[in-house]
Amino acid sequence: MQHQLISAYDLLESYAASRADWLVCERITHAGIAVAVAWQFTQHVVADVVPAQKYPALSAFSARAEALPEFMAVPMEPGWQPKP
Repeated sequence: MQHQLISAYDLLESYAASRADWLVCERITHAGIAVAVAWQFTQHVVADVVPAQKYPALSAFSARAEALPEFMAVPMEPGWQPKP
């Protein structure tokens, strides 16, 4: 299972690194929301398997999404803060 997870994030990282916007267009879409939510969940649960330092584009993308008012209004859990 770890191999599949790492392979998926490797692919997403290369795609996110090649984009200057919200992955698909100039605004966040369902795809971007799914990526940001999955990334933060992964970092919350298995950061030792998928280290943020190995995925700087995904980390930056997720941080941008997490800074949006819509994300800030619904944190993963009370008091939770995204990892830098």
